[in-house]
Amino acid sequence: MAFFSVIFFGLVFVGAPIARAIATRIGGRPHSDAETAGELTRLRDEVSQLSGQLARLEEEHSFMVKLLEANGSRRSLTGDRES
Repeated sequence: MAFFSVIFFGLVFVGAPIARAIATRIGGRPHSDAETAGELTRLRDEVSQLSGQLARLEEEHSFMVKLLEANGSRRSLTGDRES
């Protein structure tokens, strides 16, 4: 039983720092606060631009739906058929 205790504590006290070092090396260096703030600002700008584009596309879609509905109602009133 003592053998398993030694192995467990060995893994905890030796293995954990080694695993943390390997994870840091794989993940790259930690980012500074300035880099993180700059990236956050850039992402906010991109989200703002995408929101504007989405609003423009919604307006275009609404306009096209209105045109198609108006064209369909005009055809049904005049009795025109599509060939």
